[in-house]
Amino acid sequence: MGPVLQRTPGELKTAIDTMFRIRAVESPPDEQGARTIWHRGAKGADLITWVDQEGKVTRQELFLFEDYFLFDRAAGLKTGVSLDKVGSTASRGSGDIAFDQDAVLRRKRLEHAAQALAGYDGADKLIAHVKQVVALAAQGKAVDVEETVTRSASKVRLDDVVAASQELQQRELAARLVMRKRNIFLVLGAAILSAGTIAIWMALK
Repeated sequence: MGPVLQRTPGELKTAIDTMFRIRAVESPPDEQGARTIWHRGAKGADLITWVDQEGKVTRQELFLFEDYFLFDRAAGLKTGVSLDKVGSTASRGSGDIAFDQDAVLRRKRLEHAAQALAGYDGADKLIAHVKQVVALAAQGKAVDVEETVTRSASKVRLDDVVAASQELQQRELAARLVMRKRNIFLVLGAAILSAGTIAIWMALK
């Protein structure tokens, strides 16, 4: 059972702010269409989200300094403390967690995290999801949140095909422009050479 370290409101707000201001990293869909999306913060917060083929959250891990929150769609929300204090929060494994057995500790962690997330009102549905989950748990309510928070696997694949097609079109257009310039230079060169030949012939006539 790990202690709850008191962080200032400023520290908590800064940690959450850096998490959503840095572009999330998204893995491609696996064979089942599942993906992992990672919001890497720079000041003590990291959020790792697993979504299914429909774009719904199946699991989320939130590191907020030493505090750890694990949401599982089937098992609900667990809280704990990270035992590994070395390196960034993102390098810590979820196996290095001491889960809370004490209801008081759990409540304090939830309250601190809920306060840290309360100020977030951005458009990122993944952060909004963990905000809602933590807020419900802090209020002692059942955590039953199931909504689409990101693109489905089929939409991701379609977007990838469209992007690849657009890239191919751009390459083909660039190649045609290069060829057109080359042809123009060849025509100009031939015209100049012809004019020079005529000028020499006229001079020698």
